[in-house]
Amino acid sequence: SLMEHHSNDVYNRRRKIVALKKKKDEEAYWDDDKAEEAKARGNAFFKEGKWPDAIKEYEEATKRNPRNPIYWQNMASARMKVMDYNRA
Repeated sequence: SLMEHHSNDVYNRRRKIVALKKKKDEEAYWDDDKAEEAKARGNAFFKEGKWPDAIKEYEEATKRNPRNPIYWQNMASARMKVMDYNRA
């Protein structure tokens, strides 16, 4: 329909639908159990001193449950270990 009729109404509707789909996809990805599993793997990597691997696991945990502040704190701690202060 964008090729047939160029109006702001069509573009605004499309933008809202794309944003809604993105939000629904992110929410469908949320899973508390998988977030805890990723956190546990991250903790194991952190204890072994494998901080880049720990960061990846903590990032996965934050994607699975972005509302849990512990995951964000763990990721910040691992980033401090690799001296990535801007992102910590």
